[in-house]
Amino acid sequence: MPLALFMLLSLAVGLVGTSPARAASDPAAVESAIRTALMDFLTYNSDPARHAAFWAEDLIYTSSAAAVRTKPMIMESSRAAAAKADPSQPAAKYSAEDVKVRVFDGFAALTFELVARYSDGRVLRYRNSGTFVPRDGRWQAVAWQATAIPAPAK
Repeated sequence: MPLALFMLLSLAVGLVGTSPARAASDPAAVESAIRTALMDFLTYNSDPARHAAFWAEDLIYTSSAAAVRTKPMIMESSRAAAAKADPSQPAAKYSAEDVKVRVFDGFAALTFELVARYSDGRVLRYRNSGTFVPRDGRWQAVAWQATAIPAPAK
């Protein structure tokens, strides 16, 4: 094998070694990537492009109302909401508390408390958990589950 071909193959193998799947061996890098993706998603949640990047094509999402949704269903809903959104009205603000990421061989698990703040003063909380896998150069959610947290009794 000519030396140039051998070096090219070695370089290709080295690049494959830096894929997200390989990066799973660096838990800190995986945790950082998933935290960054989550914060971006929550900050720009009304943007259908953020949904397209965050959710994997084979996603199974179970809502707090026990409805099972797929990525195409979420994309349709996201596009419809974006089309009818009134830019003069304040959008809901989402944040994450108590974020935990656990990294395993080839996937990662995320749990956090979602805090949704609405312009009418309502604040709703949900416990969320998701499973992420490396796809297309990024970590995407393939499974998601949300549970409503009841408001404290007054």
